[in-house]
Amino acid sequence: MTKLKKKKDIKNLRPFNKMDKEEQRKIASKGGKASAQKKQERRSFKECLDIILNKKVKDLNFKDSFKSSLVKLGADIDNDQIDMAIAIAQVARALTGDPKSYEKIRDTLGEKPVEKIEVRSINTEVAKKVEELVKTELYSGSTE
Repeated sequence: MTKLKKKKDIKNLRPFNKMDKEEQRKIASKGGKASAQKKQERRSFKECLDIILNKKVKDLNFKDSFKSSLVKLGADIDNDQIDMAIAIAQVARALTGDPKSYEKIRDTLGEKPVEKIEVRSINTEVAKKVEELVKTELYSGSTE
């Protein structure tokens, strides 16, 4: 596109802040309505997962070998939901030596180790300034 054609295309455009308030309100309303419509049409990933995870294992076309593995590991194919199958599959992967699967299970159970940070040296001047600031804030009574 040439520069001349671009100038012609934008000649009849007006900045939003140059329009009267009523026109601004109409445009903003249209945009808000379009945005709300799009949000209704598009499900969140969490909603999609919720729908899938609430389905029964029997409703999906898993291979019979996978279904029999689930049964061996304690799943009730007719009544259990997909999240049970996922949990069993995660445990199965951990049992085959997959460290990431093990970590996910451990972390989900609340046994994630705490990461420790070791401080080897302290700048005493900085530490004193921080201490003074903390004391000043605690005892000044200011709530800014």
